[in-house]
Amino acid sequence: MRRIVTLLLTLCLLTFLAACDTAEERAEEHYQNALALIEEGDYDRAFIELRNAVQLVAGHQEARHEMARILLEHRKDPQRAYSQYLRIAEQYPDDLLARVQLSNIAFSVGNWEELDRHGRRAVELAPDDPDVINIQLLLDYRDAIQSENASDRRAVAARAETRYNEEPGADILVEIVVDNALRENEMTKALGLLNELTEASPETERYWNQRLAVLLTLGDDAAVEEQLLRLIEMAPDDDQRVANLLQFYLSRGELDKTEEFLRIRADEADANDITRRIDLIQFLRANRSVDAARAEIASAIPDAEDPLPLIIFRSILDFADGSTDQAILDLETALNDAEPSETVDQAKMALAEMLTAVGNDVGARAVVEEVLANNDRQPSALRMKARWQIDEDDPDAAIAGLRLVLDQNANDTAALTLMAEAYSRKGSTDLMQDFLSLAVDASGNAPDESVRYAQLLISEDRFLPAEDILLAALRVSPNNVPVLVTAGELYLRMEDHGRAQQVIDTLRRIDSADAQQAVVQIEAELVNRQSGTDEALQYLEDIARQTNSDTASKVLLLRALLSTGDIDGAVEFAEELFAEQPDDPAVRLVLAATVASSADTDRAIELYQGLIDEFPNQSSLRIQLISLQRRIGEFDTAEATLAQALEDIPGDPNLLWVRASFDEASGDIDSAIAIYDDLYERFNNAGADSVIVANNLASLLATYRDDDESLERAWTIARRFRETEIPAIQDTYGWILHRRGESEEALPYLEAAATAMAEDAIVQFHYAEALLAANQPEAALAKYRDVLDIAGIGDSRVQIVQAQERIIEIETAAASEEGATEATE
Repeated sequence: MRRIVTLLLTLCLLTFLAACDTAEERAEEHYQNALALIEEGDYDRAFIELRNAVQLVAGHQEARHEMARILLEHRKDPQRAYSQYLRIAEQYPDDLLARVQLSNIAFSVGNWEELDRHGRRAVELAPDDPDVINIQLLLDYRDAIQSENASDRRAVAARAETRYNEEPGADILVEIVVDNALRENEMTKALGLLNELTEASPETERYWNQRLAVLLTLGDDAAVEEQLLRLIEMAPDDDQRVANLLQFYLSRGELDKTEEFLRIRADEADANDITRRIDLIQFLRANRSVDAARAEIASAIPDAEDPLPLIIFRSILDFADGSTDQAILDLETALNDAEPSETVDQAKMALAEMLTAVGNDVGARAVVEEVLANNDRQPSALRMKARWQIDEDDPDAAIAGLRLVLDQNANDTAALTLMAEAYSRKGSTDLMQDFLSLAVDASGNAPDESVRYAQLLISEDRFLPAEDILLAALRVSPNNVPVLVTAGELYLRMEDHGRAQQVIDTLRRIDSADAQQAVVQIEAELVNRQSGTDEALQYLEDIARQTNSDTASKVLLLRALLSTGDIDGAVEFAEELFAEQPDDPAVRLVLAATVASSADTDRAIELYQGLIDEFPNQSSLRIQLISLQRRIGEFDTAEATLAQALEDIPGDPNLLWVRASFDEASGDIDSAIAIYDDLYERFNNAGADSVIVANNLASLLATYRDDDESLERAWTIARRFRETEIPAIQDTYGWILHRRGESEEALPYLEAAATAMAEDAIVQFHYAEALLAANQPEAALAKYRDVLDIAGIGDSRVQIVQAQERIIEIETAAASEEGATEATE
């Protein structure tokens, strides 16, 4: 029996080995067939043969190399080529060609992390290989940029230029030379190189973008227009390229050219393609007149195979003009019995937007769900639903829906921006930044997306990346005021006074009130930084006393005077302003606010009361009066003023905010929580993320409620604060972490808050509680004593009483431990 088993095992082993030999031989046969087909130029059949080879022998190194080469060179599919090279690198870590190609592809798509990983491995394998030397230069160049070492950067660029002159086909080298030329403002040199690159590789978008930036910097408008038109000719249906040309025309006020371009595109479109006609109608509405847009719609409807998109736009016009009921009725009528289609879904989403705008959220949600029931990947519906989910503190659900949108269009700017907001709610700051950056790229450096991302970078003191974002936006929209203002603020913080002055000069040439007001603000701060406060005040005074100066400039001077402590000077100037314009309510408000800073509070109260009588629905006036009354110690009067204000303007969110603050201070925590809860929902439903309301609600829930549901709600609200540097919010976030049993993780937040808010007894108590939970009783004892010192005698708040009890507990435990030690000895 044993001999039979042995014989069977031997036969199985021989059969297995024979099969292995057969698989390798068959794989090699497929590989050789592929090489023959490649020689004939039949890459599709060759690819099939190569795929058969690697299916038989996964580690067939040569076959995978050929597959990757076909994908990269002939199918122009770098992503799939990258996957093949990555498989090779994983199976054969010392394969130099795979590492070089992985580095090149990572470089081409801007994936610096992968470039660093594979590039440095290539350098280890073959530092003298020509391709590897180029990669090393690129790594050195990037290191120099990140360390802000201009001399090293120039030196690396010089070496790259020398090699490029000897080896002109290396993209990595020319990219280094071009980038350095741009940084050195050598625009003519950069343009010459980019001309070569765009002609050699017209499919590479990055080269065209760099060339466009150079042309804009040189001010060669004719060449800019020529390039934008050429790019559209190469890809007529590329929406972003069309948008870039339109933005270029509009930024220069060339309305006739814009209309001519759009009209030609609309006339050339297929009869069933109405989108280009809609583009023309949108332009007419925004830049000609509503009547011109209506006339275009009326003339287009009879010839349209599907008039529904035109009916949608007509309804949007009606809605914008105030005929909201008629617009909604027209859309609902057009949708009656309409067969499901993409156009019908778009019409329904337009209807949902209108319903949301008139406050019918229930109706809007019903329409969105109806659209998603028909097409669960409809982008507009998923975006709107994600907006609601974010507002309802369900960012995970929002992210899942937005991924479906981005799967269909990775450059959906609205979805990318919403994704950033969703990750912000989750507290994932790094991912939030990534998606803001992607939104900038996808929008073609549009102003809104660029300012949003730049402001985040500035808040983190990442000035150079912020500057890159803003400069790219200004190349596309050179006269955009928000972008210029953000750039001005950035240069002030960088202490780059020369560039701040350039921003001021650009703003001064723009004929708009916002631009001129920004000039005064930025220039005043520039003068302050260069020459000191006295000169800045003199500058503001000169501006404010000009006969054509607007009220905003004068208010800026008043604020400056108050900030320097010159109360008398501020009041004197405000009185002069009032004497000139006694009937101007804005001037009377300025006078009241200024006088309120002086000792003449009775006059300030009289001025505020007069304004309230004239404008009874302006809650801000009531709040300023209440604030003044509390400041001078008239607490009962302030309470009465607030009660009257809420009676006159019921439901006003700003007044309710004040009410909640009063209730919290007086110990009526349940009322404060109820108000903040209502405000939080209202802000979210309006698409606004009020950090202060969120913090206050989370803080009260975590501090004064003991049930698990309240703690979980507090965590859901507060998890967006993971990266905060605001002490009060650090206290909230840290305290919630402690309440959730994560005291060690809470300590850095609570320590930072306790340091910054050294006179707040509750903040010190929170830190002490976390220290005690983290088994640091001595440090906790010191903090509990600080709590009592700050609170003083007679403070009966729960936390103060608990601090007294904790001190006794810690001291008793310490005494017991000491006694036990002595007894043992």
